[in-house]
Amino acid sequence: EPWLGLAVALVSQNNPEQAEDVLARAILRVDRNLDLRRMLVGLLLEDGRRSDALVQAQALLSAYPDDAETLHNTTVLLAGFGNTKAALEMAERLLTAHPSDPRGAVDLGVLLARSGRRQEARLVFQNGLQLNPDHPDLLRNLELLAE
Repeated sequence: EPWLGLAVALVSQNNPEQAEDVLARAILRVDRNLDLRRMLVGLLLEDGRRSDALVQAQALLSAYPDDAETLHNTTVLLAGFGNTKAALEMAERLLTAHPSDPRGAVDLGVLLARSGRRQEARLVFQNGLQLNPDHPDLLRNLELLAE
């Protein structure tokens, strides 16, 4: 907890580099460090350091393989690097591990649509809406496929 508090304070003082350093040191000292690692990935993403964020996210997944936030972030990062196959696998993993988390359906549906698999994407969005009927991203993406 003190590590997170210090990192949050450093970020609020517009000092993300020191916050990253605090989190990196804390991760080495704390056994259960899911929140610390998540925050580090978030800071790296905000700082535009996508390669570093991907390395940290993949390390985080080896310790916490079903963490929804990390599965989502890793999906987005892999897709951003053009690794659609791995991104699809990660999105499917998120959807399987957390079927009620709309990010899984959004991630998978968007990746399928971008891959030209529009009918499959439509089904993913529709299935996502069964569990999250008013989710704006699912609704918007389904509408985009109808155009």
